Amino acid sequence: MSMQCLPASPSFLEINKNAVAQFHSDILLPPTYISPSATTTTRKTLKSSQILLAEMDSSSMAPWARLPLEIKSNIMGRLTRIDLKSCRLLDKCTSLAATRVLFQTLCLSPSMNSVDRLSKVAARPDLASQVRTLEIHRHYLKNVPFDEYLRTGHLSERLQRLPPLDAASLAVVLSQAYEDELDAQGRFLDEAPPLVVNALKKFPRLQCFVHGGRLARTEEGDFLLDEHSDLLRRTGVRTLSGGTHFLLMHSVLLKCRGLKPLSIGFSSVYWWEFWNCMEIRHARALFETVTRFELTFEIKSLDRQPCPLKPTSAHWRRGLTRYLKELGTYLPATEHLWLGFDELLIEPRGSQSVRRYAWTTISSLLLRCPCPEVPNLPSLTTLTLENTAVRLDELCNFITRHSQPLRSLTIINMRLSNTGTSSPGILAVVLKLISFLNKETQLDHFSMQGTFLDSDDETRLLCCPKSGTGSILHELEEYVCHRGAFPFHNSEILLQALDTYWPRSGRAEEETVASDKELPRPSLRDCTVEVTLQSDDSWYVDALKTPRHE
Repeated sequence: MSMQCLPASPSFLEINKNAVAQFHSDILLPPTYISPSATTTTRKTLKSSQILLAEMDSSSMAPWARLPLEIKSNIMGRLTRIDLKSCRLLDKCTSLAATRVLFQTLCLSPSMNSVDRLSKVAARPDLASQVRTLEIHRHYLKNVPFDEYLRTGHLSERLQRLPPLDAASLAVVLSQAYEDELDAQGRFLDEAPPLVVNALKKFPRLQCFVHGGRLARTEEGDFLLDEHSDLLRRTGVRTLSGGTHFLLMHSVLLKCRGLKPLSIGFSSVYWWEFWNCMEIRHARALFETVTRFELTFEIKSLDRQPCPLKPTSAHWRRGLTRYLKELGTYLPATEHLWLGFDELLIEPRGSQSVRRYAWTTISSLLLRCPCPEVPNLPSLTTLTLENTAVRLDELCNFITRHSQPLRSLTIINMRLSNTGTSSPGILAVVLKLISFLNKETQLDHFSMQGTFLDSDDETRLLCCPKSGTGSILHELEEYVCHRGAFPFHNSEILLQALDTYWPRSGRAEEETVASDKELPRPSLRDCTVEVTLQSDDSWYVDALKTPRHE
């Protein structure tokens, strides 16, 4: 089956995801950012501190701008001489809404500065009772001269605007704070574990754990540990297949026995971090009360040495396959589920890389169920799939099993392949999915965002939901959720062609085969249905310029 789509005039707009607030609530400043000498309100003090950090931040690739916010906070804390114990406003302002919000989210990174801040909040029962979310970061500083951070960017511009003596004084203070942060990370391995354990016991209302992998990235972008990384000398490590990898999220969850969190977010985790977390003995008890769960893998970790996820990797047999397939059984109370990867993998046609194999295998396993007759997520109401690679029948079967509770479906960037060996094109595959959702689900919300690829990776369907009402994408969403009119001309011919010449998936196919055993089905290779579909800036097809892989 071949379909043509008229050229679209407007360019595709980048999709900004509406991430779940509980997963990505980001307090810009740590609890120590309250000036002890301030005489105005807490709100004004916070505002001035935020301006100080924002003034030194930039979207450019300047060295200072590339530093993660948690690390910059540790350094700037020395500059403004802020200490939680000496804060005079806290005793007077802990009842204010601004102060309560400030302490609802705390950060933990591999640095004693971060651990000390956590311990100081835990020592104050009035503040510890406000903590709801713990963001766990794996950011760290490389041991490089601080002069590199002073040469370019907003930090350099700020120093140039100051008088020479003031600029020199400020540079000395910042340089010493940078060295102190390096020392604080060096002491993390020996001093942090008992302090973290003791602090976690003092947060009675702690409900959410968020792995902050995607919140900020340095120039390297990965935070993966190289063989000679100086982080191995300065923080705790864990051995896996002969390699060493930092696992702060695993260490925190390991020490939270008896806790019943409501939200857990694994954002941009390495596959071995997920594997180790699932190896925790009390993992099932830890997850059974979670109502919001996010799991997105960092795609660059799939072929990372020394333990790439090859087809022959022993970790598939050592529990990784089982944990992925049975993940739903760990989440009986989960209502909001977010699954996928942090990037959409686009490779030349015919490529059979380790990363591509692991990407497609993990995507497939996440949608499987140990008992197909029973939904493994009985409470699931909201599902988000991001940067996954699945077959149409796998996706339809997963949705069918959870069609009763499911009310919201969001798909962000997907490689959606045909069930059979032949490929009619991404446009036909997506229209078949939409037709299935219209007939088999009772969704109140449906959204397609970003890039959609077929198995050949040569053409892509681009969806931009920002176009508003009246757009093709909006009408398709209305067609799925509210049984609105099909937005394309000759809809009867198109839908009949999809139903007649396309093998059905899931229960619909089994019922058809059982009732029409005597009727031969037309072969997809023996038919060609050409339907011209209109496009607009919310829905159009574009060709990828990727070289063929011979």
